[in-house]
Amino acid sequence: MKSAHSVSELYFHLTFATKGRERYEIPNINFDSVFEKLPIKVISWNFGGSKEFEDFNHIHILFESNIFLDIPELVRRIKIGTSKKLDKYITENAAEMMCYEFNGWQIGYFIKTVGGNSIEKVKNYIKHQ
Repeated sequence: MKSAHSVSELYFHLTFATKGRERYEIPNINFDSVFEKLPIKVISWNFGGSKEFEDFNHIHILFESNIFLDIPELVRRIKIGTSKKLDKYITENAAEMMCYEFNGWQIGYFIKTVGGNSIEKVKNYIKHQ
């Protein structure tokens, strides 16, 4: 990210889980419309869960931002936006699904900064969730 007199490259790995670690099968959903409204640049994201059953119970997001970031507010906005999108998808596809609503995300989250060579490792980790 660039500002008037400086350049910074801060990468963050954010993950949070569904309420009660409840599992959902969501084959094709796109959160670009959620992410593009935020003051971040998403590098990579993916659901995490069970490969055996192709479902998820948490999400990983790798993003770049500047140092002036209100992390709790950002996480709140991501959770609200993704919840709305997931709930809409599940409601529209309830006939084919085992559930009829998205129960939301747990209250907490995990976030850490990422830098150097570990960025590629995190991207690969997220990709294979």
